[in-house]
Amino acid sequence: ADRYREPFLESMMPGLAVEDAVKRCDWDRTLASTYAKLQQAGVDVVVSWGAEDKYLPAADAEGTCKALGLKFEPVRGKAGFMPQVDYAESALAAIRPYLIAAS
Repeated sequence: ADRYREPFLESMMPGLAVEDAVKRCDWDRTLASTYAKLQQAGVDVVVSWGAEDKYLPAADAEGTCKALGLKFEPVRGKAGFMPQVDYAESALAAIRPYLIAAS
């Protein structure tokens, strides 16, 4: 997990900037806009998320998916913040059924 902190080790300013941006975001408007665009696109969306993500909890991702009407597939095991990189095979296993169904 420390490798995700590397950009912030020399200075805390980037982290503070991210925190400020997150606080200023109008999440209700952002989610409504995202939902509308997904509806217009007419495509199925599957969100794959690391079950052990300590920065962005899977429960939050799952709740967002439910609110937007999206499918949610947690990447099981120790998969965390970047499962597609650190646990590529597990991430693929989580979405493989959807890829097969879409082909």
